[in-house]
Amino acid sequence: MALLTSALLAKAAMPWAGKLALSGFTKVIRRPRVARAAAKRAAEAGIPVTAKSLRIWLARKDTGEQLRTCSEASLDQAAGRLAYMMPGGSAEERRRNALQVLWMVMEESVRAADPSQAALLVGSWGLQTTKEEGRKTRNQLRKLQQDVRGRDGLE
Repeated sequence: MALLTSALLAKAAMPWAGKLALSGFTKVIRRPRVARAAAKRAAEAGIPVTAKSLRIWLARKDTGEQLRTCSEASLDQAAGRLAYMMPGGSAEERRRNALQVLWMVMEESVRAADPSQAALLVGSWGLQTTKEEGRKTRNQLRKLQQDVRGRDGLE
């Protein structure tokens, strides 16, 4: 009876355990894969950045959170931290290169993810962008309303 139970347990648990192990393995190799692909694309664009420096930058906890949040402020902070790792002349050139590499890293992270995670990631980025654009539009409308209400008459 014990042999039958263990055989059934093994047969039922092996596919689940295999998927769990594969999921963990793909998470481990995703960061180096994204770093290599983004460094290759950056080199093609003429931006000298190494895969090792991108991998180190991606390993930071705050970088992962900033990329998942994908707000304008968080991406600005992520690009600022990446600019320190970028070789280049002026601070403005490093910042411009960092923004380009950040975009490449975001695209490569979507490519490296499985389809369901990629859809979730892109959907959350779109949602965050929509919220920020809506907030900006509301602020502009409030300013216009105050400007119109503050006038005595039409000129």
